[in-house]
Amino acid sequence: MGGCDPQCQTGCAGKHPSGQSCDATIKTCKCLPPPPPPPPKGKTCHVGIGPCSAKCYDDCCNEKCAERFAGYLQGHGSCENPIGPARFNVCMCYFQC
Repeated sequence: MGGCDPQCQTGCAGKHPSGQSCDATIKTCKCLPPPPPPPPKGKTCHVGIGPCSAKCYDDCCNEKCAERFAGYLQGHGSCENPIGPARFNVCMCYFQC
């Protein structure tokens, strides 16, 4: 798009009205789309991310979920038993979706 000059904002406004940017460190005009909005709050989704074990149980599962569904997703998790004996415990993650 060229250098950082008055043309940057004008040129970018036609492509992405709220996403224009001028990178002053490399003196380059960048036209980036605005980031997508976060999902609506209030709905919680869940997904199993693998088996639990003696090595990785509730605390470990919770850390993995928090990492995988970070930020506005507010991920957290625990080991649960959806189908029977304890050997089938699954790390279930809960997050905003």
